[in-house]
Amino acid sequence: MAQTCSFLSIHAPGCPLPSVAQAWLTEIHEYAQQDVVLMLLGNKAEVTHERVVKREEGEKLAKEFGVPFMETSAKSGLNVELAFTAIAK
Repeated sequence: MAQTCSFLSIHAPGCPLPSVAQAWLTEIHEYAQQDVVLMLLGNKAEVTHERVVKREEGEKLAKEFGVPFMETSAKSGLNVELAFTAIAK
């Protein structure tokens, strides 16, 4: 059986990051397979001047949740392929 993987992408203006991420993690754990592989992504890395979540905050939160963290940019493609490769391993 194939293993389930899930990305949790964080970029939520005006929302308290830990509670938003925790709510999504709860949903994932409730509905996904027990052995789901997770990765926390800090998206929109290209807009540093509008950054909602600092890299350090994302890394800290990922450590608390016991998952890897990576910054990505869907717009520029930064680390997108790398994120898929990393979670597939």
